[in-house]
Amino acid sequence: MMIGYSRGLVTLWDRESRKVEHHFLGNQQLESLYWESAGSSFISSHSDGGYMVWAESSNSSTTLSPVTSTVPYGPFPCKAINKIQWQSSSCGNHFILFSGGMPRASYGDRHCVTIMQGKNLVTLDFTSRVIDFFTVCPIKSEDGYDNPTALVVLVEEELVVIDLQTPDWPTIPAPYLAPLHSSAITCSYHISNVTLKLWERIILAGEQQNPHFSSMSWPIDGGKSLAEEPAQRGLLLTGHEDGTVRFWDASGVALRPLYRLSTAGIFQTDCDHNESLNQSGEEDWPPFRKVGCFDPYSDDPRLGIQKIALCKYSSKLVVAGTAGQVLVMDLNDDKSDQLVSVATIDLLQDREGFTWKGHDRLTPRNGSLVFPPGFQTSLLIQCVPPAAVTAVSLHSEWNLVAFGTSHGFGLFDYHKRSPVLAR
Repeated sequence: MMIGYSRGLVTLWDRESRKVEHHFLGNQQLESLYWESAGSSFISSHSDGGYMVWAESSNSSTTLSPVTSTVPYGPFPCKAINKIQWQSSSCGNHFILFSGGMPRASYGDRHCVTIMQGKNLVTLDFTSRVIDFFTVCPIKSEDGYDNPTALVVLVEEELVVIDLQTPDWPTIPAPYLAPLHSSAITCSYHISNVTLKLWERIILAGEQQNPHFSSMSWPIDGGKSLAEEPAQRGLLLTGHEDGTVRFWDASGVALRPLYRLSTAGIFQTDCDHNESLNQSGEEDWPPFRKVGCFDPYSDDPRLGIQKIALCKYSSKLVVAGTAGQVLVMDLNDDKSDQLVSVATIDLLQDREGFTWKGHDRLTPRNGSLVFPPGFQTSLLIQCVPPAAVTAVSLHSEWNLVAFGTSHGFGLFDYHKRSPVLAR
């Protein structure tokens, strides 16, 4: 048994003879210990952001210095490595996985888990605090190696699983425990008895959104589900503060994410600057990789989704937002390049003496836009004044959409692209 003390001393205790076999004299505050699978050596992590590999010496009862000592993100002062694991692999290099250890001055506020194998290193960057992590290994290994298949990380707001068998270590999509509030929920819409054709098209669009996800099956496969197969297909749509609509399989006992629709790209906003910041170059150190989908920050509060309406027979979708924007969308299985028609409806009909003191309307992008497979915007109806939309109704047989704000309501024929009335 290994006993580690906060000042750095590690003691090897033999349980049968009930005595100390060996002392290892570390000189840094100790945070975490992990045995190598063969039991002949171990790894320790420390408060200075470093780790040490120790081996027992046969010719003395005390080891004064480690075999190797490394500060992976040095040489400048680093935060503590809170937890470390060391897993052997039949392909040669060990896996070393640890949380923390970031350079204190530049990245001390980041929540990270690092995966190292030989010369490969990835810094998984999470948007909420890392609580714990573990690796999934085969129960029986014929060659004696650990051969970890997946890394499971629990952070404060979500559970993220990484495929360790595939090069580049992609994320495995979770069948449960996906964070509903990846951005704050502003509205929701539920449909039961969804037609099979619409269901399959939404799933297909969602699968095409995530080509970088791992195809590995979910690695946590113990137990047996006692839930019965759902009798019907239920769809939950959640509107979010960042202008996204997320589609969830609400048929069973756990909500499963199917598809994500973003409306931010139709407007000129500050959302694009984040994406350019996230794309790290080859020379960047540490090599951060954003993982997980919890992202509570919204660049523009006007993008928030207020109301949703979906016709399960015609696949028409209406999404209305905080700045009086009403988007009419069609489901398309292919990528397309199209212009978005823009129509403005004055709900006050030029009433004199009224001055709108709220936020400005969102500015639509010019020219044609490229839409990925899925729901694609064909029409933007802008309410004036641009108050938040408080109600929408869709009648796809008559090609009509109705919408209301705190100032009045409008009715629009989206086939003829013309207003029917405004009050």
